[in-house]
Amino acid sequence: MIEVRSLRENAVLIQARYIARWAHRFFGLADDTVMVIPVGETTSLSADGHFQISVPDLFHDQLAGSADGDLQFWVRDRTGENLLAQLIAKGANRFGGLKIPREYPPELVFTACGVNRAPIHDDGFARRSDFNACQP
Repeated sequence: MIEVRSLRENAVLIQARYIARWAHRFFGLADDTVMVIPVGETTSLSADGHFQISVPDLFHDQLAGSADGDLQFWVRDRTGENLLAQLIAKGANRFGGLKIPREYPPELVFTACGVNRAPIHDDGFARRSDFNACQP
């Protein structure tokens, strides 16, 4: 787990990203990567770990609100180059994302989860890394 103090000391960028799992089917794209759309960010982290990010109202978007997608929150270094952690909220799915709500609660509580850097290994049929999103 990553401490709030270390996030403040490292001068981080917190990003909200919409994960559009529906996009490839919709656009008829052949590859299986997931479309990630940045929807907000902040570099302001208070002494007690609070931050605020304005995100668009995706629930009322005709496609995004009804499709397979969620919000994820990521912590990067101030340059945006290096991924430091994923912020996992209570009720997150197995990928650490939140379904698009009708309205956002006044406050979400996150657990900062270090980036999974599990080695890729061969199981005989497929090469994979162990996925283990930490839960709050």
